[in-house]
Amino acid sequence: MISEFSISLPGGKIIRLQKPTYSGFGQVLACSESPVTKFRRYMNWRFGNNKPGANDPSCWKYPFKNERYLFLSEEQELWWYGLLVECAQGRVSEAQIKKAWENLVMPKKAFTNNKSEDYGMGYILKEPGHTGPLRLEPVICNKATVKLIGDPYEQGGEEWQNIELVDMLTDAWKTMTYKTHWWIIQPANSSVNIGPDNKEDLNPFPKLGNNDVPYFLWGLGTTVGRIQAGWIRRMKTDEPHPGYPYSPLRATGTWSADGIRLL
Repeated sequence: MISEFSISLPGGKIIRLQKPTYSGFGQVLACSESPVTKFRRYMNWRFGNNKPGANDPSCWKYPFKNERYLFLSEEQELWWYGLLVECAQGRVSEAQIKKAWENLVMPKKAFTNNKSEDYGMGYILKEPGHTGPLRLEPVICNKATVKLIGDPYEQGGEEWQNIELVDMLTDAWKTMTYKTHWWIIQPANSSVNIGPDNKEDLNPFPKLGNNDVPYFLWGLGTTVGRIQAGWIRRMKTDEPHPGYPYSPLRATGTWSADGIRLL
């Protein structure tokens, strides 16, 4: 979908430009489903060691313009932690939420992918000797539901699809919840290789009971990221958005007529 807008230049000249806009939703395929590659995870230390039973976060890196790391402010970290509290829905203890948080942001997990001796452990954990902000990688979880921007396009010999992110350099994230922005805030998952063909078995990210563990799609100075189009299953216009994106795993919610997720 393309929208047009005009810019007035000195001297009265007007030029018309086109800007891609929202064009539906898509679901990110699992590694074993994607025609791009049958196996792809981001964790570098697992590449070349994809033996059956290896359990990793099932996600990989997405690029955006001027891509770089995100160092979370204390307020942003507390917001992210609050998303875990939202997903817990009062069904688990505070100690269990903190344990899930520690598992989510610990060193060498895909979302941080760093060593605690090199980077801070954040403001919530406050690990002695490792103070300072969490450093995040821009990664997307397999089976996430994403908002599509424009149509697929070819660049560098590959087909790409733009998706919506939240610009963490603005205040837009402050009002976002898992319930209202399910295409930005996605549940993390883990995968295990099973069988002789290393087929991927997806499972919810652990430690928060039977509840989603949220991560979010972010950019810096932009609200547009991109992934290879072969990773996307474009959803039909009348297709209900999944309450839990990891089909065929359990659903943890329903949807209202206007597309709002009901926890």
